[in-house]
Amino acid sequence: MAENASKRNAFTELMASSKRRKLSPQSSSPPKKRKQEFTSFRDALAIYINDPKLHLNDKTIIRYTDTTTLIYDKFPKSSIHLLLLPRILEISTLHPFKVLCPNISTFKDDYYNLLKPAVDEAKGVALTLLQRKFNRKFVGSDIKAGIHACPSLSNLHIHIISVDNYSPSLKNRKHYNSFNTDFFVLFEDLKDLKVSDKRINEEELYSQQLLKKDLICWRCGGNFANQFRKLDAHLAEEFKAWLHEKEEISSTINQPAKHKAIA
Repeated sequence: MAENASKRNAFTELMASSKRRKLSPQSSSPPKKRKQEFTSFRDALAIYINDPKLHLNDKTIIRYTDTTTLIYDKFPKSSIHLLLLPRILEISTLHPFKVLCPNISTFKDDYYNLLKPAVDEAKGVALTLLQRKFNRKFVGSDIKAGIHACPSLSNLHIHIISVDNYSPSLKNRKHYNSFNTDFFVLFEDLKDLKVSDKRINEEELYSQQLLKKDLICWRCGGNFANQFRKLDAHLAEEFKAWLHEKEEISSTINQPAKHKAIA
C-alpha cells in the first residue's frame, strides 16, 4: 500500500510544472526572452534559441525569427531532416504535449495554432531542399512534421523530415522506430490528442515500448522483426525506387535564403 500510495498519476506529473509556469493572463504576446543556461548535452539546442545570430558561421541555422529558429539536424535520420525551435523560453523546456495539445495545455495562448504557420513554412523549406538535393519533383506528403513522445533533448523542437529514412545517421532499431511508429506524433495529430492517449497517461513506459516494436518498412510494409541490418539494406533499395518514381526537374531550384532574420 505504501508503495502504491507513493506513485503519482502520470498525467498529474505531466501537468504540474505547466500549471506553475503558466503564462500571465494579462497578455497573450510572447514573453520577454531570457537566456537558458547550458547544463548538459540535453541542452544542446539552447544556443540556437538564445542567440541564433551568434552561431551563423557553423552553417546549422537556415533561418530565424523573433519566435522560432529553423536548423539542420546534426544527425539527420533521413535525406532532409530539420528542427524547428520555438524561441519562447517559458515553453521551450516543457514537454511538447503540454504546449502543443489544445486538449491538454493549460496556457491561455494557443501555441498549436500560433506555431502552425512556422511549421508549414518549414515543411516548404524542407521540400525545396529535397528537390534541390536530388533534382526531382517531390510533393507535400514526402515531408512530415512532428514530435517525439519522449524527446531526448530538453528544448521543445519539432522535426521536419523527409519520409525516406535514408541516412548514414540512421543506425539502429531505436532510430528507425522513433520516426516510424506512434512514438512519432505528427504535428497535425496534436490538435486532437486526448488525455486518455497512452503516450500521455502512461508516458515513458508505453512510449519506450513503441521503440521496441518490429521494424516495418515505411514504403512496402515488409516486417523485418528486429533485424535492422536487413532493413537497412532494404531501405537503400526502397530509396532508389522512391527516387525513380519522381519526375526529374530540368531547371535549378533556388535554395531558400539562409542566415536571415525575418521580422
